[in-house]
Amino acid sequence: MPNKLLPAFILSILLMTSSSVHAMLLGDTIGLSHRFPSSDDFIEGYLVEVQAGNSDVTTFGSIYTANPEDDQILYDFFRPFTFSSDPFNGNVVEFIDDSLVDVTVDTNLLGWDDSFMSMEDDRIAFNWRNLSVDQNSYFYASLAFASPDEWESSNS
Repeated sequence: MPNKLLPAFILSILLMTSSSVHAMLLGDTIGLSHRFPSSDDFIEGYLVEVQAGNSDVTTFGSIYTANPEDDQILYDFFRPFTFSSDPFNGNVVEFIDDSLVDVTVDTNLLGWDDSFMSMEDDRIAFNWRNLSVDQNSYFYASLAFASPDEWESSNS
C-alpha cells in the first residue's frame, strides 16, 4: 500500500519553502519613525508588525498615519500642515528584513521630488521638509525587493 502521507508532506515542504523566499513585509517587524530636525533625531517612533489591512496603522502626532502593507507604505495626512525647512522632517522606515532594490512614490504632495528620498537595502527615508499637506494629501511608497536569485548571488 503506497504511503499517502508522503505527497502531502512534500507539498507542505514546498509551500513552506516558497513562502519563506517571498520577499515582502507581511509578518515582519519594521521601524516607523518621524525624524526632525535631522534624520538622526527621533521625534516619535514605533516597532510595527506588518499585517494586511488597517490593524497596523500608526498615527504620527495629529498630522498623518502610516499603514505598512506587504509591498507598500501608505501615508495619509488628515489636517493642513507645512513641514519646516530643517535639514530633515519626515518619516524613516527601517529594519526591513529583505533587500530593498527600488521604491516608487505615488503622491499628490506638490513639490515632491524623488531626490528627497534616500534608500539603503534595509531603510528608506522620506524627507517632507517645506512640503504642505492637508486632509486630501497622500503619499504611497511601493517597494521592490531583491529576488531570491539576487540574494544568493550577493551572499556568495
